[in-house]
Amino acid sequence: MAREYLDETQAYVNEHERLKVAWELLSYANMLYSRVYVFKNYGAFAQSFDANPPSSEYWEGLSYEKLIDDIKICTAFENYNKSVLLSKGVVIHLIDTRKNRVLAKRQKSTPVLISDFLKSNKFIQKDRFSGLYLEGFQNFNTISFSRTLTDSYQEFIDLDSRFLGYLKNLNEKRNRLHYLKNYHGAYRVQTLLDNIAFAKSYGTELLQSEIVKVERLLRKFD
Repeated sequence: MAREYLDETQAYVNEHERLKVAWELLSYANMLYSRVYVFKNYGAFAQSFDANPPSSEYWEGLSYEKLIDDIKICTAFENYNKSVLLSKGVVIHLIDTRKNRVLAKRQKSTPVLISDFLKSNKFIQKDRFSGLYLEGFQNFNTISFSRTLTDSYQEFIDLDSRFLGYLKNLNEKRNRLHYLKNYHGAYRVQTLLDNIAFAKSYGTELLQSEIVKVERLLRKFD
């Protein structure tokens, strides 16, 4: 009878399972990214700055959909980053300090390889009715988006420096949700539009090319 693994840690069973999880993360990220308002309506949004009075796209892009767009972009690339880390054999779940003090401390500043983690942690079963899960994690929570943007994690992910700065800026704004104010700040229209156009093009191409890459790797298991 085939062994049943819990979804939370099934990605650590073998390379095939890791790639399947990576593909699911990428597919969701690609879907979410394609629904960003200013990406879908870029042309009308760009023209709205010349309209008097401003059109609906102006208010949607700068105010009503702005926060939602930021969340969609950050969530999409949090999934992308974790997908890439998984496909390259890096642990994406938070390591429990009680069982893995050294590895947990290392993970805060440096990616931990799955191969290293498996040397001291194994799949276990709470009882004969439950699925197998990998011990040694902290409630199956994953590392933060902010951590995936740090230099050591980017050595594995390797995002374009301009796009990385764009994501860090959005993530900083997203992290202020506990004290949200309708503050736009000063901006130069052309710079804003250039950044949006770049993010739309670069991010979409990156997501889709990574999906193709993972699908190609999965075919070797057919």
